Amino acid sequence: MTTKTILTQLTDIKEFLISHNANQDMVNFIDSRITIQINKSNRRSTELTETQKENLILKDKVYRFIANNPKCTAKIIAQHFGISSQKLTPIVSKLLVDGSIVFETVKKIKYFTIVE
Repeated sequence: MTTKTILTQLTDIKEFLISHNANQDMVNFIDSRITIQINKSNRRSTELTETQKENLILKDKVYRFIANNPKCTAKIIAQHFGISSQKLTPIVSKLLVDGSIVFETVKKIKYFTIVE
């Protein structure tokens, strides 16, 4: 459940309690829950994590490697950078989604090249 959904639900409960002349302690309790949810969402950082920063740098390096070594496989790329194929997969996927690279499948092996 997202924070916005929780806030919406809490606000609806508060309005319901007020419209039915509920005990003020109940309304205050809901107000405290609303404040907690707002503080939670404000604490969330919009900055990139260290891992995300490293992956952006690695993405650029992978792109340059593919540019210099057309028709290379994921295994070759992973070995070159000393990373696992699990770490490489989301990076290559992002490059594919961005339209930076394409692949050609030959005998079940994907060969990556840059889009020119």
